[in-house]
Amino acid sequence: MPRKLKVYQLESNPVCSPYRLIYPGNALNRSGDIEVKLFRDFGQSHCDELLREADLFIIQRMEMVPHLRELILALNRRGILVIYEIDDDLLHLDPGSRQAALTSKDRAVRIEECMRACQAVQRSTAALASALAGIHSEVVVLENQLDRVPAFRDKPPRSPATIVGYAAGADHGHDWPAVRDVYNRTVADLSSQGAEIETWIVGDPQVYESIISPRKRLFPIMPRDAYLELLAHVDVSIIPLKDCAFNASKSDVKYLESAAMGTPVLASNIAFERTIVDGETGLLFANGEEFASQLQRLVSDKALARRMAKAAHNYVEENDAWLRLTAPLRFPVQVTAGFREEAPSAGFMVSKRTCHRRLPSSARPNSEIAATGAPTIQASRARAFPRSTSCTKRSPRAISLKLC
Repeated sequence: MPRKLKVYQLESNPVCSPYRLIYPGNALNRSGDIEVKLFRDFGQSHCDELLREADLFIIQRMEMVPHLRELILALNRRGILVIYEIDDDLLHLDPGSRQAALTSKDRAVRIEECMRACQAVQRSTAALASALAGIHSEVVVLENQLDRVPAFRDKPPRSPATIVGYAAGADHGHDWPAVRDVYNRTVADLSSQGAEIETWIVGDPQVYESIISPRKRLFPIMPRDAYLELLAHVDVSIIPLKDCAFNASKSDVKYLESAAMGTPVLASNIAFERTIVDGETGLLFANGEEFASQLQRLVSDKALARRMAKAAHNYVEENDAWLRLTAPLRFPVQVTAGFREEAPSAGFMVSKRTCHRRLPSSARPNSEIAATGAPTIQASRARAFPRSTSCTKRSPRAISLKLC
């Protein structure tokens, strides 16, 4: 019986990991000839298992630090390929964003260094691949997919208010000003016409406070299942984005989530024009005036809103659910310069919408791979390597990871 290809993943951002690591990993595990295992922590036992068992190691949104460099070199000496997973343009954060305010000045440099040290990079959109094209030549674009798509359900009639939802989260405060004032004016105009609007904001208290209408609710950031259930109760989902380099590379996952729950979407043409067919599977806007007119259409024309919600749900169901996939796409990696002479194929499950690129036979490790020795590194039992997010870190407890 042929040996399974063993893929290990190291999580850095638990918000992104379901789409970037967990759901693809579950799909690959179902394929039968690939075994995927996720590490949320990293200590000596994880290190030992990785060095002993892995064929591929996927690291998510990591920043280069000395002990991570040593680990990559140790893995490479054993013929283990390291793949860098990134789903946002972390090298071009918007200066006005919360992320930028919480980020160290050399973070982008350390992220780029980490990408360059890996043998390939997995990115979430073709736009992101283009934005970071000068960093690494070996790229696979794996677009976000849902783990499941519930059956379509019509929105129950609600009186007297239409619910407009915005998942602002913790990092979209810089996007909201693009539509804030026009949103308040449009809600007031609709109210004067007899169409009451109730606004639901998820995550950001400042966005909530900026809503002038008293008909509003603030929800905390919540687990994904609870968030999807909330989307099912929203009548219109709005997704504004500021026009900036960071947003140009974003994925369409917020649209996919709303569409899967049968909720019509009004989204910025930035990023979402790659997915939404304007007027068929959602509505797009390029400026405040278009946002106002499109929102009025969705609120006033219930039949239009339902048709677009159904079409969007059909699109997601047919193209964007891992459970719909039946066969993996494989791209061979020929291994040289200290790697195995013939490496197992690496596989990613793909759908109709997934872009991909074959890794050429020239793929080879960083020039430092020839380094020798058995380094010992200091790390945290809870988290050996720093997160590249603003998430709260766990309390460290230093241990020695032996890479011999």
